[in-house]
Amino acid sequence: MTGALDPLDANTGRLQSGLTRPAAANSDGGIASVQVNADGSIAAIHLTDTARRLDPDSLVAAITRLHGEALAESRRSINAAIAALDNDPRLRAQRERYVDALDQPLPPQPLLSPSQTHAPSPRPQAQHFAPDQAGWPTAAAPTAASSRRGPTQEDDDADDEYFRRQSWLE
Repeated sequence: MTGALDPLDANTGRLQSGLTRPAAANSDGGIASVQVNADGSIAAIHLTDTARRLDPDSLVAAITRLHGEALAESRRSINAAIAALDNDPRLRAQRERYVDALDQPLPPQPLLSPSQTHAPSPRPQAQHFAPDQAGWPTAAAPTAASSRRGPTQEDDDADDEYFRRQSWLE
């Protein structure tokens, strides 16, 4: 009912119908009919008794011709629905606005003064603790040697055993 009030609704309905409803072609003598989907795949072939008595080459030629006719009808239906949508003045105006916006240059970005820029704050240093004479940890100044942990003898031994295996089953 809304199609009568809004042509856009009717046009989109026509396009949806063209994309989902099979198109059909019938032979002149009524011996066969072929239905195809919008993608060109054959949905159905109907043969009469007369068609069943034809020789195979004639029957294949008739079905091939009917398939082409049904496909052409499906394409005509879809193209007509697309043309009706393309000619809708509301869609045309919307499309022109998008194209117009794409053709415009980007607006200039405002320059920020140094007080407005946000420089990244320096990363806080990790606190290192060293035991005092009583064994309690106290804050110590970081050194290059203490900032990275080197491998221990246990780490080396564990890695060596792992990599010396001959099979993954071990």
